[in-house]
Amino acid sequence: MIDSIPPEAIRFVQPYLEKAAGKVLDAAGTALAEVGGRLWSRIKARMGKRPAAAEAVKELERAPADADAQKLVEIHLKRTLQQDKELRAFLAVEIEKAQPLLSQVTQTARIIGDKNTVIQVGGDYKQS
Repeated sequence: MIDSIPPEAIRFVQPYLEKAAGKVLDAAGTALAEVGGRLWSRIKARMGKRPAAAEAVKELERAPADADAQKLVEIHLKRTLQQDKELRAFLAVEIEKAQPLLSQVTQTARIIGDKNTVIQVGGDYKQS
């Protein structure tokens, strides 16, 4: 269970960090950012107690889209969760409650010209 929490937590935290960095988000991204903000404040407070983890947190805040920074926080978060049962329980509950936000799909299409065909598919579409 501990192995699945860090990547899921980062998925929710990323929109929050991007919004904090000035990126404009759509409605679904804004909802994720709210959840991410709650998660991030708890993660940051708990990981800030260890210098290497605190540095990883700062790096992710500087570059939220950086895959290496995300992975580094995941590694430190996993180590933190091994010892911090309260944080582990909090993240598990919050991530479970927020899962429906990840399944929201927003699609747009801008069509210019004549005789265009557009097909958009969302969800669990399976072509037979």
